[in-house]
Amino acid sequence: RALRRETPRPLALWIGTLGRRTAPLWAVSFCLGGAYLAAATLSSLIVARAANEPTPSEVRHCSEAFDYRGLALGSAAEATATFLASFAIDAGRRRLLASLLVASAAELALLAAPLTSIGSALASLFARAVLFAAGAVAWAFAAELYPTEIRATGASHAAACSRLGGAISSLLV
Repeated sequence: RALRRETPRPLALWIGTLGRRTAPLWAVSFCLGGAYLAAATLSSLIVARAANEPTPSEVRHCSEAFDYRGLALGSAAEATATFLASFAIDAGRRRLLASLLVASAAELALLAAPLTSIGSALASLFARAVLFAAGAVAWAFAAELYPTEIRATGASHAAACSRLGGAISSLLV
């Protein structure tokens, strides 16, 4: 059913069945943004320690502060996971998103186990990659939840919730 023209776009996200879609989407986006940024920060520290590189508190010069190896490994893992998720996305977005979230939670829980430094680095990179792929699936999912008139508004507000979650998690990590 068409939305009334006089309804402001942000408020239209909360009318009728759209409201039942918006709240869970924003909650998932917020949690994904926070979990991804925490995993990215954690994996950078773990990869740096596994490679015996200085941590931020041990850095003496700004040229030592940037972890190129961690950035390259993290980016490669994220690109690979997103590429693989793009093939599986048509099998069912909800199922794929749920599977990616469970896989990332399992990998993050694995970090609590006594692992070698390489094992911890691999587990954290895998969790980071899976969370990144889950974010891509959630972005595609958000675009399908809303009618054309407010699709961009709904998807962009979900992305804003993701960024807010990331900002808050960076304060906690």
